[in-house]
Amino acid sequence: MIRRRQFLITAGSIAGLPFFLSILTPLAAAEKSPAKVPTVFEQFTSSCIDLGSYVPQTKELTVRFTGRKPDRFYRYTNVSPEIWENLRSLDKSGGVGSYLNETIVRHPKLFPFEVLKIRGFKVSKQSETKKVKKRKAEDSK
Repeated sequence: MIRRRQFLITAGSIAGLPFFLSILTPLAAAEKSPAKVPTVFEQFTSSCIDLGSYVPQTKELTVRFTGRKPDRFYRYTNVSPEIWENLRSLDKSGGVGSYLNETIVRHPKLFPFEVLKIRGFKVSKQSETKKVKKRKAEDSK
């Protein structure tokens, strides 16, 4: 009887370990899988946001609000391409902040968000060119 009990204790710990590890490993991977973050952003002239990026495949909008920490970004999910296009067009005429606030920020159940720290990113050349042209136009007035 003692031998049987010792066998079960030994076999249980050895047999249970692979099972335990097989459950634990995918759970840990799913919990801490690194989120894919945008590395190229468009520059905005808004007083609300200064950088933004949109991924149509995942419907994720990532923005950096002005006046906050430079590496703190907010990623909103379930954002339609139309909202992104409206933000880009409003950047030319104004009203980005109020549109973003009314459409996305005030509706966290529709557009869940997470705070990201992004340090290594680039600003697209198109948006830099757009800024230079706008400054030149303002300076000529």
